Amino acid sequence: MGKLVPQDPNDEPASVSLDKIVKEKIRLIKEGKIKKQKKMPEISEDDVPFALPAGWECILLDQLINPKFPISYGVLVPGPNVENGIPFIRIGDLDLKNPPVLPEKSINKEIDKKYERTRIIGGEILMGVVGSIGKLGIAPDSWSGANIARAVCRIVPSRFVYKPYLICLLQSRLMQNGFVGDTRILAQPTLNIGLIRSALTPLPPIEEQHRIIAKVDELMALCDILKARLKAAQDTQIQLTEVIVETAVA
Repeated sequence: MGKLVPQDPNDEPASVSLDKIVKEKIRLIKEGKIKKQKKMPEISEDDVPFALPAGWECILLDQLINPKFPISYGVLVPGPNVENGIPFIRIGDLDLKNPPVLPEKSINKEIDKKYERTRIIGGEILMGVVGSIGKLGIAPDSWSGANIARAVCRIVPSRFVYKPYLICLLQSRLMQNGFVGDTRILAQPTLNIGLIRSALTPLPPIEEQHRIIAKVDELMALCDILKARLKAAQDTQIQLTEVIVETAVA
């Protein structure tokens, strides 16, 4: 909402970054590297969730995506585990801090060939869209060449967006509540790709995105210290209680 760090009037407005993304899309279309996409719905003033600070924009998530890698989910029917097959990423593999070196499951190479568009390079944001809606992970480089499940979608931000900011935003209550609220209930909760693409996304200037993440990292480090102190205090309390009980029954 613009309250975490101060705004700087010298920052390049977010609209400049958006203009760069649009120009890159136009160039790629002209070069025949991507296809022209359907026009996304317009955002009305009533849709904006809060008053935007100067220099900010409220857009659709899809406007921040690398046009070469559209938001997509992966293999619909993976089949059984195949030894020495293609590593297969499921929701259980997703972790923002400590992902496994390789996913536990592998799939047949012939099945993988049908889903070349969702092969992993490394560094992609991955999000659960079936069951554990909104669960996030980052694909480590060791997952290069792997593929993703239908229950996982790939999100690759444009180079004109600070990726840590987008990861932080996707974890926010604003975005997570929106994803859960848009869930369709089938056999289990399922989030449609179209709803992810059209998710309302507040975008500050690129310089402020960096300041926000620096502040978030600072606050998270403080939280870790407070948690450690709280645990130490609880451990001390338990030890004192045990001593008191032992003395009382001695």
